[in-house]
Amino acid sequence: MKRKKKKKKKKKKKKKKKKKKKKKKKKKKKKKKKKKKKKKKKKKKKKKKKKKKKKKKKKKKKKKKKKKKKKKKKKKKKKKKKKKKKKKKKKKKKKKKKKKGFSEASERVKKKVKCFGR
Repeated sequence: MKRKKKKKKKKKKKKKKKKKKKKKKKKKKKKKKKKKKKKKKKKKKKKKKKKKKKKKKKKKKKKKKKKKKKKKKKKKKKKKKKKKKKKKKKKKKKKKKKKKGFSEASERVKKKVKCFGR
């Protein structure tokens, strides 16, 4: 009878140990991720001090670029004027075609009026 009782107790203990080990491993992984986030916050504070020095250098470069842009704008305005003149010539040709159509229609009306007069 003593041997049978010992065998049953061993089987129950093995099943309980396996379940407990799996739960402990998941909790350890979450703790490691939280520690890494604290280190990143310290690095960001150091970078902010370096950015203030770079802003002073950028202001000097912008003044030089403004002078070059003014010269380029004058050249672009001359090209736009030439394109507008070409478009106006095309519009005049279209108007002439419309006038021919109206003249033909007006002549047909005149012929009908003469018929009624007779």
